[in-house]
Amino acid sequence: MMKFFNPSLERTFFAIILVLTLFAAVGHFRSWNHDVPEDLRAFYCAGVIVAHHQDPYLVEPLLTCERNIAVANAADWNDAVDPAPLPGYDMIALSALSLLPMHTATLIFGVFILASTVITGYALSRLSPYFPFPVALLLAYFGMTYVGSSLGQLAPPAIASLAVGALFLRRGKQEAAALATCCALLQPQFALPSIAALFLFVPRTRIALASAIIGIAAVSCLVLGPHMVLEYFTVLKIHSTSELNWPTQYSLAWLIRALGGNPHFAMLMGTVSAVVLLVWCFFILFRYREEAMQNGAIILLPAAYAVIGGTYIHAYQLSVASLAALILLRPSASLLNPTFASALLIMPFAEMATREGHWPHLSTLPSILLAIVAAWCAMYYPARVLDEVYARRYATLAAFLITGIFIGLITARPAFTDVYPHLAHIPDAFASIERKEFYDVVVSQNPATLFFIIAKLPTWCALMILLWNTSCVATRSERGITEKPIREQAAFSKC
Repeated sequence: MMKFFNPSLERTFFAIILVLTLFAAVGHFRSWNHDVPEDLRAFYCAGVIVAHHQDPYLVEPLLTCERNIAVANAADWNDAVDPAPLPGYDMIALSALSLLPMHTATLIFGVFILASTVITGYALSRLSPYFPFPVALLLAYFGMTYVGSSLGQLAPPAIASLAVGALFLRRGKQEAAALATCCALLQPQFALPSIAALFLFVPRTRIALASAIIGIAAVSCLVLGPHMVLEYFTVLKIHSTSELNWPTQYSLAWLIRALGGNPHFAMLMGTVSAVVLLVWCFFILFRYREEAMQNGAIILLPAAYAVIGGTYIHAYQLSVASLAALILLRPSASLLNPTFASALLIMPFAEMATREGHWPHLSTLPSILLAIVAAWCAMYYPARVLDEVYARRYATLAAFLITGIFIGLITARPAFTDVYPHLAHIPDAFASIERKEFYDVVVSQNPATLFFIIAKLPTWCALMILLWNTSCVATRSERGITEKPIREQAAFSKC
């Protein structure tokens, strides 16, 4: 590994990064003692309902349970049910967690998230030739854990499972890679494309994949019953439309709708884009399968493509694209270095620029400064294999640019009303339907569509850089890709 300025200074830098990351993580999760993350509350209540053999997808008893647990913004949001649109096997795990008191369950979940972050950081440091473990841990925390954990989402452990699967695949442990990837089914949206890619391109994983999926389905049917297992697919379709107007969406469907498109047309185009990108991704892997086995692209690339376009994509799901960019994109001396995409994906601009009431941990000064340091590291460490001086200048200028974007968004953000609707609850209706009504009313009172489009532009640009640079692989010959050692070639860097 190249020298930072000198070995002693680099070790000091690593120690500072570790300490700051630890303090940020501890401060983040200590706040859960007072305010349970909103989505974690919904998941816990869904587990309680399943443990009592009731339907967790309906308004009641989900709403009653949620009202009894304090969360941030409780005064604003407590009159609206927060759905738990999770598959049956997730519900089984949550029902076990719900046997514990809420405080204890929250503590265990926090430890689980922190462990996932460490695992992701370790896998990133092994899969990438650029990032030492302290830096990889910082990138894993801000790039793949921070936003999801702020809501209490299941994305961080799912992303850790994909990272471990990619590491196993690189080491030739294909059956273990298959089982690790199946663990990512906590978030089926990006796990299923990775599983499909393994099944298609790595024949030795097929028995393990089939066994795991059949086992998960069998346990779900035995514990929950076939009716609830199948009901999930109905809920999934409803929930994908419930946030079509909600500004934290990053999907193509949301963008079309925000620009005035018909809702049905928006959903259709989002679905078509997802299918087209998945087919294109499989074509890339077919052309690139030799190296894709070595750097984990067979697992990581389909997951990343699954969060581009589509119908329902949140910032915490985009974290899987951040992982793929950090591992797969290579630096180049071009004006637009591909690793700039990695830095942009680390920064949740739209979430950090909204008012503190919704994202209390993302909008504090220490968090913002540490996120900028993470973005700097994401650019500096890959670029220094080209030239040390270029790397420092490039990373610093890009970090200033990112800081300027963030300050501009903070300055331009509109005022949001604190008036939230009080809905007439229908106990036996799907919770996602009521949530859609709530969101639609809130959005009508806060017309800030243009601001959110602008705030998401850096993230969308990063996704396009990732898409462009990985797509360029499909235009090259097999020999041109595999003739160089993995750590020396510039795959995914330029056409």
